[in-house]
Amino acid sequence: MSDQIDYQAVRKDVEVQLDKRKRLSRLIFFITSLFMYVLFMLMGWDMASSANILASENTIGAMVMLSVAGFIGVLFQFISVMLDTKNAEDQLRKQLMGEALGAQILRIGSAAEKAKPKREMTVSDDGELEPVSMDELLDEQETARRTQGR
Repeated sequence: MSDQIDYQAVRKDVEVQLDKRKRLSRLIFFITSLFMYVLFMLMGWDMASSANILASENTIGAMVMLSVAGFIGVLFQFISVMLDTKNAEDQLRKQLMGEALGAQILRIGSAAEKAKPKREMTVSDDGELEPVSMDELLDEQETARRTQGR
């Protein structure tokens, strides 16, 4: 056994522990928010009904809006907690891997299309298109190369 500290193992252990603590903290915040939401909604509705304020439609609408707003806040925290689970992380990783692989496949496919040889065509004396033979094409390229060399 070595007398030196394995810094890579320490970093890995810190990352694992950090992830666990972050998940636990988010879960605790979610449960606390849910409890506080339910508690304050029960208190608010109880106070409104005991004070006979709920006779007006405006008051009922305001209480419903407050209830929905609080619920949406708790829902967003729930989604945040769910995104931190291992299954959600794996699903997101798979989706991102598929997108990255798809982009690479498209890049390779477009490079292959560019490398595809094109057929050379020429117009014959009677006005029809004729394919140019490879021998004629090579002869033209050779002639062009010679004239540029002079």
